[in-house]
Amino acid sequence: MRKNTVQTFAAFNQGCRRPDRKRHLELCGYKLIAEFNSEEGKPSELALVHLESKTAMTGKTFHGVYLRDLKSMDGGYGYSLYALCNQ
Repeated sequence: MRKNTVQTFAAFNQGCRRPDRKRHLELCGYKLIAEFNSEEGKPSELALVHLESKTAMTGKTFHGVYLRDLKSMDGGYGYSLYALCNQ
């Protein structure tokens, strides 16, 4: 059985610059499934938790890409998680 995978937008995009990262992910078929803060934990671990819960609901595996959003007023960063179904 395949496992869920997650990577940063920079790794997904292989270092290329994109003016609108979110739009690029949507054009590639990815959908926004979660937003979380850096205070909650490591972004890669939080992304995997979200993907695992989605797998538990649907029975499918996902490839996730997370990107860092703007810094909040309290100094933390927000992250957006986009996912594409592998099956």
